[in-house]
Amino acid sequence: MARRGTAQAQHLCSIKSKGRKMEFDDFTTEEALKRFDSMNYTYGQMVSHYEIRHIVQLPEKLPIHNVPAGKAIKEYEQFSWELLRRVDLFKIVLSERKMVLKNIKGQGFSIIQPNEHTEYAIDLITKGIEKAVKKSQHTLNVTNITLLNTGERSQHAEISAKVSALAEHMTKSADKLGNLAEKQARLERKDD
Repeated sequence: MARRGTAQAQHLCSIKSKGRKMEFDDFTTEEALKRFDSMNYTYGQMVSHYEIRHIVQLPEKLPIHNVPAGKAIKEYEQFSWELLRRVDLFKIVLSERKMVLKNIKGQGFSIIQPNEHTEYAIDLITKGIEKAVKKSQHTLNVTNITLLNTGERSQHAEISAKVSALAEHMTKSADKLGNLAEKQARLERKDD
């Protein structure tokens, strides 16, 4: 039976620049998993940026010698999008093994311990909701109310109050979730 990530991952590795568009050699998630397995990674370890590029079959640096600046920028963007695509596909396949990669800015990826999955999931959801609430609050705060009619002003005020209440509720909920995650981590440490 084909893996879910495998079916999605056909196409792409060493880079060739032809005309205006870069071409990538074939990429498969099976090959990425083989490379990952050969490096003997396990929970709690770091996978550097260099190592992740090796795993997903992309060179560490772009071959952009003697290329006009505009074309080099375009090739860098294509390379960056391709790297993101491959890493996302690799994460999908790795999750089938119950492994989760967490981006550690400037270092690479951490293969988080199973007992850290809950806390990581809480972090992801609270950060996502906080970001959405902040964007909503900003949009509501910069509305030119003088251009709204009476009904629109009333609706704007009502929605503003609801978003503020939601933001306050989310802050309290995030604190509670964080406390629960800390308690769980303490309990798991005691069990060890």
